[in-house]
Amino acid sequence: MNNVNFIVCDIGKKQITAYDAREKFHHEITTDNFRLLNIAGLVDGMTVVIEDAHLRAQEDNSLAQTYTIDELEEIHETSIKRNVTILCFPQKVTPKARKIYSISIGNKLIDKTDKNDTASIAHYLESFPEVFKTLKKFSPITGSEHEESTKHIYRDRDALTESSNNARNE
Repeated sequence: MNNVNFIVCDIGKKQITAYDAREKFHHEITTDNFRLLNIAGLVDGMTVVIEDAHLRAQEDNSLAQTYTIDELEEIHETSIKRNVTILCFPQKVTPKARKIYSISIGNKLIDKTDKNDTASIAHYLESFPEVFKTLKKFSPITGSEHEESTKHIYRDRDALTESSNNARNE
């Protein structure tokens, strides 16, 4: 994969911040335009990278999720028709990407903003292109399906935490 043939997006409730890694340019689009993959600079065959948390269906009082499961399925179908790959970036890695980007531009830690996060993720992926192979492909999922598919991880983590706490206390 050409490591600059991608766009990084941060999905908000009313607008999307998109960063074109080729042009090193930010632009904002509406959530409706994103749903149709009407993103400036995006051509068929490219890749869109988005934090994983934004690619689950909106439920109840969710803050990170903008789209319903039907809208996510629409985005997925559009991506297939356009041969656009949508990859999920782990949101827990974004702070690390922001630190690396901050160092590269000679700044103290830059603020957490949509523009900074998208540029940071793009810089991270350009600096470590092998990371692309580790990103999972977008597949529409509800919050409850995500919870079900990951509960074993948290069950194991909770058990390890309990064991560690017991060992420390003995």
